[in-house]
Amino acid sequence: MSTPAHPPGKKIRITVVAADGLCKRDVFSYPDPFAVVTVDAEQTHTTSVIKKTLNPYWNESFDITVTESAITVQIFDQRKSSRRDQGFLGVVNVRVSDVLDLDLGGHQMLTFDLKKSNGDLPVHGKLIIILSTNVPQPILNPGPSNDITTTSPGSLLAGWEERYTPEGRSYYVNHNTRTTTWVDPRRQSVVGVIGPIGQNTSLLPQSTSQLGPLPSGWEICLTSTARVYFVDHNTNTTTWDDPRLPFVDANVPQYKRDFRRKLIYFRSQPAMRAHSDSCQIKVRRNHIFEDSYAKIMKQAPNDLKKRLMIKFDGEDGPDYGGLSREFFSLLSHEIVKPFYRLFYHSGRGDHTLQINPASGVNPEHLNYFEFTGRCFGLAILHRHFVDAYFDASFYKMILRKKLTLSDLESVDAELHRSLTWMLDNNISGVIDKTGGTDISVTEENKEEYVDHVVEYRISKRVKDQFEAFMSGFSELIPQDLITVFDERELELLIGGMSEIDMDDWCQYTQYRGYGTNDEVIGWFWKCVRSWPPERKSRLLQFATGTSRIPVSGFKNLQGPNGPMRFTIEKSGDPSQLPKSHTCFNRIDLPPYKDYASLDQKLTLAVQNTVGFGLV
Repeated sequence: MSTPAHPPGKKIRITVVAADGLCKRDVFSYPDPFAVVTVDAEQTHTTSVIKKTLNPYWNESFDITVTESAITVQIFDQRKSSRRDQGFLGVVNVRVSDVLDLDLGGHQMLTFDLKKSNGDLPVHGKLIIILSTNVPQPILNPGPSNDITTTSPGSLLAGWEERYTPEGRSYYVNHNTRTTTWVDPRRQSVVGVIGPIGQNTSLLPQSTSQLGPLPSGWEICLTSTARVYFVDHNTNTTTWDDPRLPFVDANVPQYKRDFRRKLIYFRSQPAMRAHSDSCQIKVRRNHIFEDSYAKIMKQAPNDLKKRLMIKFDGEDGPDYGGLSREFFSLLSHEIVKPFYRLFYHSGRGDHTLQINPASGVNPEHLNYFEFTGRCFGLAILHRHFVDAYFDASFYKMILRKKLTLSDLESVDAELHRSLTWMLDNNISGVIDKTGGTDISVTEENKEEYVDHVVEYRISKRVKDQFEAFMSGFSELIPQDLITVFDERELELLIGGMSEIDMDDWCQYTQYRGYGTNDEVIGWFWKCVRSWPPERKSRLLQFATGTSRIPVSGFKNLQGPNGPMRFTIEKSGDPSQLPKSHTCFNRIDLPPYKDYASLDQKLTLAVQNTVGFGLV
């Protein structure tokens, strides 16, 4: 083992885990990579050689002594290492103090893009290393040595065999399942934690082996280039995102990254999967509340978890998703109508809703709240949105989170100002009683008093109504799963996004019979962009069945079998109105002769069309 030339510092352990996507410089052969670890140009350690691969997995550890040290890890191809620079595959330089606190200790798994040295040879790929101050026992290092070993990184698992293609590339045969893979099964613990080549993706501080097995119904697969992807057989969809890992995408805002990560986890749980068979619900448009209440409340919770099939009385067309979306949109609008006295608008005039404490004037109000809870749970379970927006405190109550004074501002602004003044000022001699009790409000207990007032004003006075709502909601959505979200994320889960991004809409629209530069398409987008937000939402509802869009935008609009883009198809006579196919997110747009005709007919179709027809 190498001995440091400088005074002893802190001993740490470096583990060279794996590299991914190394540069392939020969057309007919693959490199034999190994790694060389150098500390302050004095301590040197060398890994074993992995034959014929662009994705070597070493998982070899070395104990090194560091102070403010710089660690250099270089990757070479043994087949060309005797030639000057020809065997160089990349290098990373790490200053220990930048990634690890030697005094506090720690364990960091890190990923780096491989960099060029002084030459002009192409370099790409990533390197994973682990730095740890936890050095429980000495290890036997294979270096330093000038002789490069060819020891494999451990024996293959039982039932596995390594073979080579005619071009010399290694692959692996799993005789247990009679399958083959390009990926060494000994490196499965880190497969999937590195992003695609070219993406500046940060490595997550855990490996997939620590995350446990995939959720039920999921499968891990590989593309022809050995990139990992995941198949959800429950929904017949695929994704690059490991359902066990946080979602990482540098191009997505942080709040959307966190939400998508949680959403993948939430929807992968067994309790959130639709059952086999179908749940048939037939309603009349003019009596949607009464019919829905009768149909939904008589169903057992497990029956409601079957695939939802909505039928509007007197209308044709099977439900491939569009009718269900429209059903939840119409029903949610009906539930919050003042006629039922279940909810009322918040004090700020911002159109958010609160539970009505006077709902008891409706003798069926608790049954209706339970019904509303079931409807919300049903929408979440079947991945639809509700066109009703509640005050943030309502979502916090669903999550069983403590309410604070800041939550009161949107509920009762005047009371919020009074209580804020109370906390900010000395109230000695100002307030004597707490409104009917014998306890005086003092400087010492005023914070407790404020907490009680907030709790009463927001939640306690509507406790019966809210618990009825939760009894219906919890029959379909387990409380331990919903709490993965915060209140803002829960609002997105229930209601989707409210603001329509026109650039995003245009970008993720596809055309049939038209091209992006056709005059009619230009007129269409000019017309829509000129509309007020309400009419844009009406157009979206006309085409897709709902005015809400997924949190990730138009690229993830849902169709009958997963994401389906908004589509404009050239169809119909210019004398006709545009037609919609809500199940397929499609508008049939005739080739109008001028902008005025398109504007008139599209506006007429959007504002006056009610009902569903399969044309």
